[in-house]
Amino acid sequence: MEKSGNVIGNEGVWWWSSDLTVTPDDAAKTIIEGANARVGGTTNVNGVENKTRGIEMPKETDLRPEFVDKVGKAFAGGAEGAAQAYEVAKDYYVGIMARKGNVSGEYDKDTWTQAINVATGGVYNYKSQGDVLLPWGM
Repeated sequence: MEKSGNVIGNEGVWWWSSDLTVTPDDAAKTIIEGANARVGGTTNVNGVENKTRGIEMPKETDLRPEFVDKVGKAFAGGAEGAAQAYEVAKDYYVGIMARKGNVSGEYDKDTWTQAINVATGGVYNYKSQGDVLLPWGM
């Protein structure tokens, strides 16, 4: 089943910035590309085994605090859901960085914010009553 809605990857904060809309199809492709790129692989040709390292990731000390800050308490009581969203965000991040040709492991805050929004559908603080995950595409 395909969802027809898009998600806003980056929320415009400054007057010169614009929102980036990501379609479900592009999000899925990017996540799969990133997951494959993170893993690396092993091939065996004529009895010779070649191992390829996955793409370098930024340090956890850059990624984790930003993820926790962005999602707030939206995953309260759901550590497994938070862990899954975190891994999907990393996959999306690597997919975008690979498309940009940047496989250095250098941290890009804007791309990471986009990855978090795509992985979670976005987080909204409803009338200061608490953080909730938006349905994907809202």
